[in-house]
Formats: sequence, C-alpha cells, structure tokens
Amino acid sequence: MKWSIGIITLMVTLLGFSGCNNTANTKDEVSLVGKIFEYHYGTASYLVEYKSDDVLHWKAIKGEETGRESDEAYKIQKLDENVYFVSWVEADGLSANIVLNLKEKKVNTFLKIDREIIPLSGIVNIIK
Repeated sequence: MKWSIGIITLMVTLLGFSGCNNTANTKDEVSLVGKIFEYHYGTASYLVEYKSDDVLHWKAIKGEETGRESDEAYKIQKLDENVYFVSWVEADGLSANIVLNLKEKKVNTFLKIDREIIPLSGIVNIIK
C-alpha cells in the first residue's frame, strides 16, 4: 500500500511539471536583437539596445543616473503579440523586471533593490 501511494505521488509530481520548461519560447519566437528602444519614465529616460539573444546594453540619458550604462545578461519571454517580459540583474544586485507593450508603446517596470520594490510606468519608443 505504501509503495503504491509513493508511485502515485511521483506520477502526479511528474505530470504537474511536464508542461514546464525553460525553452517555451525559442529564439525564433522571441527576439528583439538589433532593436534599440527609449524607455521614458517621466523624469528619467534610458536607451536599451538588445545586442544579442542574451546581452543588452542600457544607458541612462535623462535623470539622476544620466551617463550610467552597462551591458547586462537578460532573459525574455513573449507574453502576447508585441508584448514582452524582460528581466536582468545588475552587478550591484539591482534587478529589473520589465513588460514592454510595443503595440501600445507602454513600459511597466519593477526595480528591486535589496528588499525594496519600485514600480515604474512609462512610454517606450522604438529608435531602431
């Protein structure tokens, strides 16, 4: 009896995870490579260039951080047509989690610094 409960538990666990994988969106389905965007958050603006499938470059062009820039390893998921979720963690530990809606030209961001989460909303313009 104990043996059959263990097998059933294992089967349920495996079936529960069978639809989960890290490659749900292939490079062909999700790519912003070669694109450059400008994210406007009111008093702050950033240029973001998607240099490859896993590296982007951001540069602060307006606001308190003007002049700061960095290359970052990122992950991306396509949520819908023209809607993307992009995430990265910077060297100082700041994490950026961004939803780009290119159709509506909206950018929604949650920055996480230590245990503080900062929500930002703005406009995204396609530069290239």
